[in-house]
Amino acid sequence: MPVLVLAILWLAFELAIFRDASFAKPWWYVAIMFALGAIYLAFLLITRGGSSALKMPDMISIDAVLDSDRGEQFQS
Repeated sequence: MPVLVLAILWLAFELAIFRDASFAKPWWYVAIMFALGAIYLAFLLITRGGSSALKMPDMISIDAVLDSDRGEQFQS
């Protein structure tokens, strides 16, 4: 969640810098993409059981798995 907060703060900062009327189209683009991202995040939170769905899955060390398999091949 801290990454999401930092990204939103950075986006707000960037948009505050570019307030000129010539940036109207990029502002609309950002607003639409932000809305789509918010809808997708809400969908994930609703369908996958809350904020626990945002956690990364347990990762295994593929190197350890490959090394253990390789050791078995050389011992037989």
